[in-house]
Amino acid sequence: MREDAPVLSNVVRYAFKYHRSMLAGRLAGGGFTTYATTGGRWGRGQIGRLRRPAQFSIGIGVFVTNVSLASYGAGMMAVGLGRAKLRDVLFSILTGSDMQIPPHFELLLGKAALSAEELEQMEWLRDILVEINKLAQVGTGPIPISEFCSKPENIDFKAICG
Repeated sequence: MREDAPVLSNVVRYAFKYHRSMLAGRLAGGGFTTYATTGGRWGRGQIGRLRRPAQFSIGIGVFVTNVSLASYGAGMMAVGLGRAKLRDVLFSILTGSDMQIPPHFELLLGKAALSAEELEQMEWLRDILVEINKLAQVGTGPIPISEFCSKPENIDFKAICG
């Protein structure tokens, strides 16, 4: 386990324990922005013409992009406000808030080891962060159509890859 894992797990545990409404608001905001961006329930334009699995995939991609951008912005906000501690930046990224965590917040969590469920949630969160990081990587430039069409996730783009 990496050396920053205890800080991350403590910040996540603190946020889940004391700031669930901020976490729920963050997810609901990302969901609503995705809903609005993709044209609502039935979709408009090109997205509405696609089959449901493709619409779902696009929705997930847009959601991940929205959450990535919001998280990046929250991290920059924390740094811009002079937050120098990793825990404060992580808390901002997780909740979107400019609040500082109390200095000895670990004492509020108690000395108990993480439960099996909490360890599972931490692994789930770590996996999501890895996927968000992969999806948020911007390429250096356009790729050839043949390379684009050779990827399995792009096989349904018949107009381009047909």
